[in-house]
Amino acid sequence: MKISLRREEIRAVATSKIKIELKNPELDLSIFALNDSRNLCTDGFIFYNNPNFRELAFRITKLEDSMEIYLGTNVFSVYNLEIVASTRDPQKNFSMFPDAQIRIIEPEIDREILNEKIVENCNSMIVAEIFKYRSDLWRIKSIDKKFNGGLAEVCKFFGVEVID
Repeated sequence: MKISLRREEIRAVATSKIKIELKNPELDLSIFALNDSRNLCTDGFIFYNNPNFRELAFRITKLEDSMEIYLGTNVFSVYNLEIVASTRDPQKNFSMFPDAQIRIIEPEIDREILNEKIVENCNSMIVAEIFKYRSDLWRIKSIDKKFNGGLAEVCKFFGVEVID
């Protein structure tokens, strides 16, 4: 089943597992876990080389070109998960990769939430946000926040210290 989100549209997450695919080896996928004050959680910058998070009910599995997120109902400190796509080379932008595409699905029920080509003239962007709605429900929202300073600029936006 396909239900692609439009920009800023919000949908309920029906299962405890979300899979995010980024189809291009020149692109990276990152997740920023935020608390209820929208500040970065301890160890909340999650990427391919750091796929672990201390919350036991929240787990990210690194697969080839994708990540799986397991959302638990007893995740206490995480309220928002910001899904970020970026180019590996900050001198390049998404428009240089005609096959750049992101896909977000709920594999347990074979539901596609988002399937979008990334043709933006920027080199990193927040693509979607998964957020806690009440204490036991999660929702997803399509986002289109662009950055031109690469992943480093996104890190600074979320309060991560970047050392050159």
